[in-house]
Amino acid sequence: MPRNGRDQINIALDPELKSDWKRAVEETGRYDSLTQLIRQSVENELIRIGFREGIDPDIPNQDTEPVDVDLSGVEAEISEMKEELRGVNQRIERISLATDAQQDTELMDLASTLHDELPRVDSPEDLSEKSPTESGAWEGQPWRLAQDVDASEYDVTRALALLEQQMSRVKSKTVIVDGSPHNVYYVEQ
Repeated sequence: MPRNGRDQINIALDPELKSDWKRAVEETGRYDSLTQLIRQSVENELIRIGFREGIDPDIPNQDTEPVDVDLSGVEAEISEMKEELRGVNQRIERISLATDAQQDTELMDLASTLHDELPRVDSPEDLSEKSPTESGAWEGQPWRLAQDVDASEYDVTRALALLEQQMSRVKSKTVIVDGSPHNVYYVEQ
């Protein structure tokens, strides 16, 4: 007659083997009983040989207990890495633009004009401490410089990249305001 609605199977074992299995249950802490060890072992073997695709829901899976992991530090590091990658991409783009611009004499003339328009600063930290002008831009932002010299923002960006590549004192900095990056070009004094 079934016990608790289940059929029972009796297994004949050598006393040493039974003792070994009991010790495994006690020492590993993975199983609550010798019965659970046997059930899980049979299920694992059936899965291993391809007879079953999954584990019987009556047999608790020892690998599914939730684990609490604090990922707050990882999120901050990912954010920093994104910011660094954005800066690397911007530098690569400026170098590419400068390389292309070296062949264009009109762009060279624009670069010379822009050099006179760039703000002069003693330290790049001064840029982020200064607030933008009434127009909402820093003096060295490409779109503002484009308005000042009556040129397209694309040409101004290319000319600024050329200046930064060719002149060691011409620099750029990304200023973060309200989570948005703003490129600012300047001449370091």
